[in-house]
Amino acid sequence: MKRQVLGSWALLAALFLVCPLPGVAVPKTARLRSDMVVNRTHLPAGVYLVTWNTHSPRATVQFINKHSVVVCRGRVEKRDETYHENTIVYNTAADGTRHLMEIRFAFSHKVLVFGS
Repeated sequence: MKRQVLGSWALLAALFLVCPLPGVAVPKTARLRSDMVVNRTHLPAGVYLVTWNTHSPRATVQFINKHSVVVCRGRVEKRDETYHENTIVYNTAADGTRHLMEIRFAFSHKVLVFGS
């Protein structure tokens, strides 16, 4: 009986991973090699698990690492090209501050865009 219940839970978990709920993205990882600012919030350098819930096309984005969770607003855009590696796109202000503009994920057409 226990084995049958465990098998059912394993099947349910596998289906959830293959067919996620609409509006909830599969978590991705992003490495920030330097400190960034995203929507006026400081994001220290490090490796983050990035999750988002879409509100078409807006999104609530979470940057999660072992020290903190940073929540901000963004939007999801679909691009014509597929990116071959994770790419962080940022602008550098006159004072040297880096402002996160986009996260392009490997093997995906979707891009998280921040700011105006």
